[in-house]
Amino acid sequence: MCPYDRADVTLGGIEAGKVYEFTDRDTGAVTRYGGEELMRDGMTLLIDANRKSLLLEYREIPVS
Repeated sequence: MCPYDRADVTLGGIEAGKVYEFTDRDTGAVTRYGGEELMRDGMTLLIDANRKSLLLEYREIPVS
């Protein structure tokens, strides 16, 4: 097992009333989070193997 298999992170510039979409650039998996949730809880990033990285792209989703 790698010495650090997870990272708890908080993101700057997040707004409570917004929704954000995260895309895993390796797998294409998409997850959405509310801004309030991200500000309160942050995110836990999991890396499941040694010598592996994680690349996420995130963007604000317009709320109608």
